[in-house]
Amino acid sequence: MAARTAAAHTGALVGDDKVIDAVFRQCGVIRVDSIEDMLITAGLAARTGPLSVPGVGVVSISGGACDILADRAAEAGMSLPTLHADTEKALAAVMPPYGTVQNPLDVTGAAIVDPSLFTKTVRAMADDPDIGIVAVVNALPAYGDGPWEGQSYIDATGAGAAQASTPAVLVSQIVQPLTDYSRGILEPAGLSYVLPGLKQAVTVLTGLAHWSRTHHRLGSGASSRTQGAVPALPPAADRRGAWSEDAARRLLRDAGIPVVPSVLATSAGQAAEAAESFGGPVALKIVSPGILHKSDIGGVRLGVSGTDAVREAYEAVRASASRVPDAVVEGVLVSPMRSGGTELLVGVVRDPQWGPMLAVGLGGVFVEVLKDSALAPLPLAPGQATEMLLSLRGAALLQGARGTTAADLDTAGEVITAIADLAIALGGDLESLEVNPLRVDGSTVEALDALVTWRTA
Repeated sequence: MAARTAAAHTGALVGDDKVIDAVFRQCGVIRVDSIEDMLITAGLAARTGPLSVPGVGVVSISGGACDILADRAAEAGMSLPTLHADTEKALAAVMPPYGTVQNPLDVTGAAIVDPSLFTKTVRAMADDPDIGIVAVVNALPAYGDGPWEGQSYIDATGAGAAQASTPAVLVSQIVQPLTDYSRGILEPAGLSYVLPGLKQAVTVLTGLAHWSRTHHRLGSGASSRTQGAVPALPPAADRRGAWSEDAARRLLRDAGIPVVPSVLATSAGQAAEAAESFGGPVALKIVSPGILHKSDIGGVRLGVSGTDAVREAYEAVRASASRVPDAVVEGVLVSPMRSGGTELLVGVVRDPQWGPMLAVGLGGVFVEVLKDSALAPLPLAPGQATEMLLSLRGAALLQGARGTTAADLDTAGEVITAIADLAIALGGDLESLEVNPLRVDGSTVEALDALVTWRTA
């Protein structure tokens, strides 16, 4: 698929494995990459069923284990919610004064002296409205002679699990067999399952949380939305080959998608008049369906000011087309310069097995450097575009990092959804539709460049 859409950056972001990931996620399939993870994930899911909410609360005898879990959770996308004030108050009432109340929670060595601390903290953590399951980290031996000296800690954990308003599961700090000796420790405590190892626990709990979220969405009917009406579509006879940027922009504009203003100039004088009407620095780009990567041949000039400079830039951009044999030039596009905000890529390509796939990522120069993208099969569910933006590793750039203007994610999500709806409306004729960049600056969202290719040569 990447080969078929090599003209679009989107093709570099969409690979077979990422497509499968996106389809599985949308359908509520938990994906793991080892037989062991499959077994322990299925085992826990069979015992808990779908979680009410995806957040995980951690109660641990080891502060080091808290650090490891927090690191692994950040990598895997597992939610460790900040505790509500009532939860913090309840935990502070039972924790020793030198303990720190947070999630993950280190119960400190005080639990060795008073094992009931496990019971109380598990119960309090489970009552937090953002916690769907409590993971309790402790030791669990696989082998031994006679009664285990730490039985009271497991018993206290079992008592907390029995009183908890959400499921609770024991997490062993290391990967080891669940032996008859281990079961002899768990059964008196009323526990029947243990997650072996910290990294494995994060894998299982992350998958369980994602599955639960999708399960509830599909069950509630919230997975479907009424596709937005597309005001105007090009006739079938025009859907051939690759379109120029001007034609692609007009397609977006006709579909109600905000696009930066532009004028297609066919002379230096027209370019100068257009620049004067915009009243500031402008960008000039060669317009030709045969020239998709304009900057590679010098077909782009940015930040041009003044009549003479615009005329000179027009001639230089127009002359750049001579480097591409047989290129049909429609003119030079003149647009006002834009600054600030965050640039996104929004693209749709057609997968042969799964149909149209949406890719969203950081745009501009970041798209191929950071390779940070989110994928989803179309059509989108309500609010899904916003969720995709928040799932990006670079989401902080959209949320006002380092004093930048925070993006209106709901508005950005609406525009992305409109682009997805347009791709669906174009049907099987469409090969790829890409907007790069889609500029988001607060509540201002507009396409600065676009590319459209059709399946018919």
